[in-house]
Amino acid sequence: ILNSLEYYQFKHSLFTPSFPTSLPKRTILLQDNGQSSNASALIASGKIMILSQSLILHEPHASFYHSNSYWLDTAAIHELAHQQHLSLTSGLPHNTQALFGQRLSTQQFLPPSLIEGIAVYEESLISPYAGRLNVGYFDALLLTKAKANTLADTLQDASLSTTTFPKGHWYVYGAGFIQYLKNRFGPQKLALFLERYGQSSQALLTNAILPEAGLDSVAKAVFQQSLTDLYSDWKKDLKRRASSWILPSDPITATPYTIYSPLTTYKDTLFYAETRSYFNQHFSNHTTHSLYQFSPEMEAPSLILKETSPFTGELHATGRHLYFMSKDSAQGHNNYLNNTLGVTHKLYRYDLETREKRVLIR
Repeated sequence: ILNSLEYYQFKHSLFTPSFPTSLPKRTILLQDNGQSSNASALIASGKIMILSQSLILHEPHASFYHSNSYWLDTAAIHELAHQQHLSLTSGLPHNTQALFGQRLSTQQFLPPSLIEGIAVYEESLISPYAGRLNVGYFDALLLTKAKANTLADTLQDASLSTTTFPKGHWYVYGAGFIQYLKNRFGPQKLALFLERYGQSSQALLTNAILPEAGLDSVAKAVFQQSLTDLYSDWKKDLKRRASSWILPSDPITATPYTIYSPLTTYKDTLFYAETRSYFNQHFSNHTTHSLYQFSPEMEAPSLILKETSPFTGELHATGRHLYFMSKDSAQGHNNYLNNTLGVTHKLYRYDLETREKRVLIR
């Protein structure tokens, strides 16, 4: 992690000069969160937090983001990019930030899809094999949505949480749009846009009531087009590329839920876990987690088990038994963020014939 951060000076980075010489020094918090890994940029303090269950390279969200095995490096650079981005201010916006902290950084008022897209772009500069823009999954999602004519209408819509696949789609839209701007205008002009936005008094003063006014004003000065029009151009480009995008004509199943475990097979039977959210009313929902099996002889997937606690890790099937883990929590972990509370798991064995569920390891 420290090696990646020390030499954060990638060729096409939007933040120059390199980290060791001029960018603000950051505090890295490496905490034990139990059997869970994640990372975040703490806006108020300017710190970077990494929660890791081990010091080996670990990918905690493979089924959602399809990143790669460089997870610790990727996470560290992603969160550092957030902090460098938020600190990119000058003039009146910089003075305001100096008084009230990064929560009032002009950059903080960009659409969430752009904020995350910039960080995904930076993480993907580590090497051709690291970062979510180098895997192909994000591009495949965008082309599929373009083919089905279901792309988000606006940049703001791309930043909203919805029930549509995939979870956290603002990462997908933001990364794709930033990559488009970089390919069309070059990294220097994209960096100039962020720099100008960070010094724009108009953007700072209009963010609370008319965020698009300041954003589009800076975009027109740098790109000669509003960001709204550029987003429309990007959608047209995706639709053009998607004209030759060939999708399976007869999918096994079209689901209104998210399949969030790696698919597991035993002989001719497929096993997977799914999560489904039910919206009872505005701002209120509950989620269920289920295990299913499916084989060519079945007309539809068959429900094995439904729980309120999420299943974690991979499924393993051996004959009549299915092995899986569910998430739990316990005190005693070396962290201060959650007051020593960390994630634990229970390992179960499920008998597919008798439907008996037994705890093997707590």
